Amino acid sequence: MKNYFLAVFTAASFVACTSDIEEIAVDQPQEEQTSELAAKTLTVSGTYARVRRNTHHINNNIWSRDANSKGTGNQSVWSYDINNWGTYGSHSRGDNQIKSYPSLIIGKHYGDGPNSSQNMPIRIRDVRSAVTNWSTQCNFARGNTSYDIWFDNSKNPSGENDYELMIWLNRKNLNPIAHRYDANGAVPRFRNVKIGNYRFNVYEATVASGLRVFTFLSTSNRNSVSNLNIKSFANYVINKGWMKNSVYMTSVQAGFEIVEGRNFDCKATKFSLNVRKN
Repeated sequence: MKNYFLAVFTAASFVACTSDIEEIAVDQPQEEQTSELAAKTLTVSGTYARVRRNTHHINNNIWSRDANSKGTGNQSVWSYDINNWGTYGSHSRGDNQIKSYPSLIIGKHYGDGPNSSQNMPIRIRDVRSAVTNWSTQCNFARGNTSYDIWFDNSKNPSGENDYELMIWLNRKNLNPIAHRYDANGAVPRFRNVKIGNYRFNVYEATVASGLRVFTFLSTSNRNSVSNLNIKSFANYVINKGWMKNSVYMTSVQAGFEIVEGRNFDCKATKFSLNVRKN
């Protein structure tokens, strides 16, 4: 059960109570001031606080507070623009559960998202490519740096999606969701799978809620990726018969899943996503 809880409650899976939401909407940057970076950087600290921009949201998402997870501390997210944002704070190990998923959101998740959503929701069969680039740095004690891509049989789901595809670039002392575990941790369905220029171990499982989860764990920790095509990962899942090509890709998230970190400081730069239709 410990392994299940470590992975299944990914931060994006919870909906906030309105009393916990702190939002800053920014359609256009402020006029340049003495310090351009300071003038345009926004910081929020509420449980589900978001910086809302036309092209993306930055979500603080300390969802473990709703799950009454022990060890949950304080955390903030800051955003200059899509290429320069991050998070900082402190969480203790507590009950070994994931505390938060501070992340960038493009698309619609739980019906909420930026005005410009890169053609999402869109049937995966109608996607020609979904190429992304990203550079990161993070000093958590336990956690992962990951993409979280959501799919559903419905175009506009109001609750939890039907499928979750995670791409773990960097992990430390954390197991993904898997169909079984042994003395070494999570057991992959397939090992050393080459997708684009990178190799991954592939995990698949269905959790108690019915959510089907696919995790692609990089065979070596990395802080950046270039020309990573999300459509190739979806095709792999479809070709295994785990998901149909008629499902909708509803959102793409990129962030840091944090279990433990004293005075952690994470930063994301050089992010891009281009979802192209057939």
